[in-house]
Amino acid sequence: MSKTISIPHIVCDILLLLCFGIPIIILKKWGTPHKRGFYCNDETIRYPYRDSTVSSQLLLILTLPLPILLIFTTEIIRVTIWASKIGNVQSFRLGRFMLPHFIIRLYTIIGCYLVGLCFESLLTNIAKYTIGRHRPHFMDVCRPNVGYQELYFRMSLSRMPTPRLVLPAIHFVLIGGAFYIALTRVSDYKHHWSDVLAGIVIGSLIGISVALFTTNLIKLYETPTSLPLNKHDLNHR
Repeated sequence: MSKTISIPHIVCDILLLLCFGIPIIILKKWGTPHKRGFYCNDETIRYPYRDSTVSSQLLLILTLPLPILLIFTTEIIRVTIWASKIGNVQSFRLGRFMLPHFIIRLYTIIGCYLVGLCFESLLTNIAKYTIGRHRPHFMDVCRPNVGYQELYFRMSLSRMPTPRLVLPAIHFVLIGGAFYIALTRVSDYKHHWSDVLAGIVIGSLIGISVALFTTNLIKLYETPTSLPLNKHDLNHR
């Protein structure tokens, strides 16, 4: 049994990704943050400048190549361990080409992840450029002339058949790593704790929404409620 995928549907997906991605580039390249005044005795912007514990380059790797590699690896495991035992997996037709369900899952999950990532980045950048809040190390970096009067200045995979402790361990590492990075943004005086907390809430809500309502992960497979323990159980399924 095969299902047809229309090319206009793919084009719409790409346009949606561009609608979120292009404004981010425009903001980064030509955007001007809101110029916000400050008080020289404001202790929240008088922290010393420190190099980032987690660099911007490493953050980029952790948010793009690493999740995509993790998704790809997980889907490979699903195909080799689980899907092969079920058989009769639905295939998809794109024009004259037949695509396996594995490719469609990769396209769906990675595509939705990128859309969610771009949406979250666009939302936080709009807030950053609109509010224009000074960083905690603002005074140390800018060293303004205090005598001048006008001083101004911003992831269904839980049902996969794996050993009992593997998934909790992976979840712990990913969540713990994200929490550690968030803490370093505060300890390095790159952001205020309230900004970091807001970023955690926004990112979590967008990630959960994408996983539950966009990728449709739960229904991509008709997943059994439990794994077959032996060949006898497998034949009865």
